[in-house]
Amino acid sequence: MMDPANKTFRDLKDDLTRRFQELAKYGGLREKDYDPSQIATSLVDHNLHPDGGLDDPFHPLRKMIILLPDGDNSFYTDEDEGRALFPPTREKGGCDAFYAEECMRISLLPLRYMKPAALGKYESYILELIGYLRRNSSIKDYILPPPHTGIGGFSMGGYGALKIAMRHPELFSSVSSQSGLVDIELLGNKFLLKGLMPEFLEVFGHLEPLALPTSSTINEAYRREHNPLRLIREGKGRRLWGKIYFDYGAAERFSALKEGNKRLEEILGVSSRMIHPQPFNGGAAHNYLFWRSRLGNVLLHHSLYLR
Repeated sequence: MMDPANKTFRDLKDDLTRRFQELAKYGGLREKDYDPSQIATSLVDHNLHPDGGLDDPFHPLRKMIILLPDGDNSFYTDEDEGRALFPPTREKGGCDAFYAEECMRISLLPLRYMKPAALGKYESYILELIGYLRRNSSIKDYILPPPHTGIGGFSMGGYGALKIAMRHPELFSSVSSQSGLVDIELLGNKFLLKGLMPEFLEVFGHLEPLALPTSSTINEAYRREHNPLRLIREGKGRRLWGKIYFDYGAAERFSALKEGNKRLEEILGVSSRMIHPQPFNGGAAHNYLFWRSRLGNVLLHHSLYLR
């Protein structure tokens, strides 16, 4: 999308098809994924340029350096008690790899574990990473001074991006959230949290591992401090409000996620950002197929503000 050789949307679509073919050649696409031409069709025809023709002129996006730090199950938030229950993980095989011997039993039932990456100082890490790149890295000469930096993510990363941007708006020029949990105060059922997101209880409170969910606690003050929707309601990050991109799928099954995004629409006074099912977009559900289908829109959004 940043290649100046792409003069029309047809050029872009053909280029993306070739790139995904190359990716598939080396095992970069999952076995049950769409084929490269379908992926390119979703990105260009259905999302980036749905109301125009392929021969319309395309203006390549501004060049940008994209970094993808993995927050795992951390909610991109410093664990509220300031402690880590686990040693650093030894396994480096993959960000989503699960090794029970390195994890903590969190349930009275068998086979319910919490990964060690849930804990730590992840917001501090993101801020430290930004500072390091600007001061010391080999790419520092290519990075524009603040706030010429965008931050974005999907799912938990969408929550983290919006939250960090509202807490530190001076660092960023744009923000994006795809399927982000933007109102974490909607989460209150400890039985559900311990079963599905035990990390939430530990990051925003205290998790009692081998006990009933009611024994765990949530630090309400800390949760409010890190709730994107509350931060916006309180007027935080106002300079970025017009530079927020967010969307979520119509088939999203997590009701708190959909409700939070609808509340964000109301507060910002924008039209619905809900995306309906399309060919090749994963049914507009909570999955990587959906997030990838909107990737062109996300990159275009950030490109507009990288000046």
